[in-house]
Amino acid sequence: MPKSVHSQITDGVTQTSSHVLGLGPATAAINAYLGQTQSLTVLFANMVNQQQQQAIVGLSVTTRNVTKLLAAKPPQKKAVNLQSSSWQEHTEYHRSAEPQMPVVT
Repeated sequence: MPKSVHSQITDGVTQTSSHVLGLGPATAAINAYLGQTQSLTVLFANMVNQQQQQAIVGLSVTTRNVTKLLAAKPPQKKAVNLQSSSWQEHTEYHRSAEPQMPVVT
């Protein structure tokens, strides 16, 4: 049995080991980036969901208020009694007032 190993074999094993050791930091960085990307994805999904819920709440509040406005009865107009003295005084006051001429500058 030979006691020595060919140099090409030891170089191949060394290169394979170096390759595996060299991939460690890169793999760790990729895993960190993937974790960050996943957390940002969840954050953005939650933001979009909350925005949709707020839009639905705003639309429902607007719909309810418009429904209330449309269902409200308009204020009743009071009948004017032409026989009352205050009405006659009011009309007499305006009849006696002199018309104002517009001022042109």
